Amino acid sequence: MMRFSLPRFGERLRGSVALLGLTAVLAGVIILYSPTLDDPFHGDDYVAFTEFKSKSILTYSEDVLLFQDSNYYWRPLGKIFHRVLYEVAGLDALVFRLTALGVFLATLVALYAFCVRERLGTPVALASVFILGVLPNHVVSVAWVTNTSRLMAVLFFLLCLLLLQRPGRHRLLYEAAAVLCFVAAVLSDETALALAPVPVLYAGLVADKQIRWRSLLARGLAYGFLVAVLIPMQFSNTLDDEARLSVYGLGTHVVTQGWALVSQLVLPLTPPEPWEVMLDSIRPLQWGAGLAAIAAGALLFAVGSARMRWLLLWTALSLSPFCLWGVLYTSPRYVYMAAVPYSVILAWLSVELFGVLRRVAAERVSTALLVPLSRVAVAGAAGLVLLPSASMLMSRNDLWSQHTEDWGTLAMELRREAPEPASGSRIVLFYGTWSDTWARAAVWTIYGDHSLTVQVIPPYRLDVEYGPFTEKDFVFYKVGDQLLPSTVYGARR
Repeated sequence: MMRFSLPRFGERLRGSVALLGLTAVLAGVIILYSPTLDDPFHGDDYVAFTEFKSKSILTYSEDVLLFQDSNYYWRPLGKIFHRVLYEVAGLDALVFRLTALGVFLATLVALYAFCVRERLGTPVALASVFILGVLPNHVVSVAWVTNTSRLMAVLFFLLCLLLLQRPGRHRLLYEAAAVLCFVAAVLSDETALALAPVPVLYAGLVADKQIRWRSLLARGLAYGFLVAVLIPMQFSNTLDDEARLSVYGLGTHVVTQGWALVSQLVLPLTPPEPWEVMLDSIRPLQWGAGLAAIAAGALLFAVGSARMRWLLLWTALSLSPFCLWGVLYTSPRYVYMAAVPYSVILAWLSVELFGVLRRVAAERVSTALLVPLSRVAVAGAAGLVLLPSASMLMSRNDLWSQHTEDWGTLAMELRREAPEPASGSRIVLFYGTWSDTWARAAVWTIYGDHSLTVQVIPPYRLDVEYGPFTEKDFVFYKVGDQLLPSTVYGARR
C-alpha cells in the first residue's frame, strides 16, 4: 500500500508548477518570434549557401573543414548543419527558421536546467529563462538564418557546463564529454573560443568546494590546448581573404566598443538598421545605463561570491571578441553570448531583492495579506519587463521582415522569369537596393552556377557603366515592391 508523504507531494507540486512556468515562457517566446517564420531568406543568408548546389555534401563538408570553401568564417559545424537542412528540405526558409527557433528554445531549457542544478532555485531559473527569452537584442540572432551557428555554439557551451555539474562516479567521462561539447561550440562559431576559461574556472572554483590544483591544471591544459591550436588557425587569414581584418585588433576602441556593447545589453533602446547600431545614434540614457552596469559589475566582483564573480567573468569574456572591432557601429547580435550569464545575474539579484522586500513587508503585513501581495508584485515585475521588451521585439521583427521582403521578391522573380539561364549569363537589376555581393550570392545559390554574373544599378547611380545588352542578359527593373522583367517594364512605360 502506497503511503502518502506530504513533503514528497509538496516537492512534486512545486516541480509541476515550475514545469508549467517554463512551458509558459517557451510558449510566449514562440508567439513572439512566430511572425518571422515565414520570412524569406535575407541576402546575407545566401552567402552561406552558394556552394550547396555545386558541390556534393561530402565534398562540401571536407572543404569547410579545410578552409577551402568560399565563406571567410570558419564555422564548419554550423555550415555542415545548414547543408544537412538543405539536403532534407531544399531552400525552404521556413525549415531553416523553425530550426533556429528550436535551437533557441533548447538553449532556454538548458539554461533552466543549469540554474536548477546550480541550486540557484526555481525562481531564479524561471526568471533567467524569461529574461533571456524576451530580450529584443535577439531578433537578428534568432531570425537571421546565418546566425544559427552562434545559437548552436551557445547551446553546446551550456551543455558543456551541464556536464561539468555531474558529480560523483564517472566524473572523468563527463569531463571528456564537456570538452567535446566545447569543441562543438567552437566549430559552430569561432567566437566561442573566448569562453575557454569559463569551464575551467567553473569546475575549479565554483563546483568544487576546495581548489584541486591538479584537476584545475589538467582542465586548464585541456582547454588551453584547444585555444593554442584553434586561434592560429582562425587568424591564418589575411587582408586578401577579408578586408575587414584591417580594423580588427587591440586599441583604444576596445573601451568604446565594450561600453557600447554593455549599453546594448542592459538597455537595448536604439533599434538596429537592420542589424547594426551606429555608435553616435546610441542615446545618452543608454550610455548611462551601460556605465552604471559596468560600475555595478565591478562592485559585485569585489564583494560577491565566487559564483557571482564567475558569472561576471563569463559575461565579460563573451563580449571580448566583439570589442576588437575598430568601427563606428556595434550590433545587438554581438551580445547574444553574454546575454546568457547576464540573464542569470539579473534574475539572481532580482530574486534576492524580492526576498529582502518580502521579509521587510512580513514585519508590517499579516501573513494572509502577504501571499497575494507577493504574487501581485511578481506579476507586476514580470509585466514591467515583458511589455516593453515584447513591444521592442515585435517592432524589430517587423523591421527585419521588411528587409527580407525585397530578397524574397528577387528570388521569386528570378525563378519565374529566368528558370534556366545559360552559363555565363548576366543578370542586371535596375533601381534595386540589393548589394552586388549578396545579389550574386543569391543568384549562385538559386542556380548553382558560379559563371553567372550580377550587376545592380541603384537609382542614385545611373551613371554606372553596364554596357550593351546581349541575348544572354536578363534585365529587371525594381518598381515599388515589384521586380519587373524588361519586357513588362517597357510595355508599362
